[in-house]
Amino acid sequence: MSKKTPPALLKGRGTNQLFSVLFSPTLLLGITGVGMLVFMASMWHRFIYIDDAFFGEQSFWLAKEGVVKTATLIDFLGCDHRLFSYHKLNIFIGALLIKVFGWSANPLRFATLVFLIGFLWVLYYFFKSNKDWFS
Repeated sequence: MSKKTPPALLKGRGTNQLFSVLFSPTLLLGITGVGMLVFMASMWHRFIYIDDAFFGEQSFWLAKEGVVKTATLIDFLGCDHRLFSYHKLNIFIGALLIKVFGWSANPLRFATLVFLIGFLWVLYYFFKSNKDWFS
């Protein structure tokens, strides 16, 4: 009677090797890079939806009238007259882009890409400075 040895992936060492490959910084950075390239390539062919619509509308009203509002929510807590709760940095940058480039969804999408790159940059330095917590 001989015991069969389990496959390498079922052993502890094999599982650790699998996870070290799947979650290696090189692979994750490559996946992130490909995702950003796909995002940039698809910017000009996507419909405006969900957050893009609200972000664009609120930025438009701020650039046009100097007041943030949303005309899509008529008679809902006065949102069609003035909106007090909104993402101020996003809306201010969106209004600035509308003033500079005119009304178009593409500059607003570019701002979203800049925010994504900024977030990934902060996340990278967070993990780099706290490497001992995550190793």
